[in-house]
Amino acid sequence: MTYLSDLKTPKPEEIEIPSELTQVKEEGQVIVHGYINAWKNTIRIHPNTYLICKQTGKKVKLLHFYNIAPYPQWKEITRFEKFTLVFSGLPKDCKSFDFLEKLNEPNVFERYDIARNKSDVYTLIF
Repeated sequence: MTYLSDLKTPKPEEIEIPSELTQVKEEGQVIVHGYINAWKNTIRIHPNTYLICKQTGKKVKLLHFYNIAPYPQWKEITRFEKFTLVFSGLPKDCKSFDFLEKLNEPNVFERYDIARNKSDVYTLIF
């Protein structure tokens, strides 16, 4: 039996990323691995979800998603179950960006001022 005290929040470096989702540099795509920090939840992703470059204002669109339902459907997900989003590439001069689900509803996905890294693979906990 697993007790709540036995569960721990994984650190980004402890999360295994499948190799097929990390080898995107030559294609210029951005990978976002997301985790929900709730014991049980339902999730979905709206097509109006973008990465927005802080330097240029350019919006980068969502191309693909895995283990998450498309809006308006919902998918049950357990705590720290991973979902993955694939976006078009950010501009080369982009140093930081915002992750925004543009929707007039509560509990949308949003993170601000994400520092860009060389791999363009990110882990976000919501």
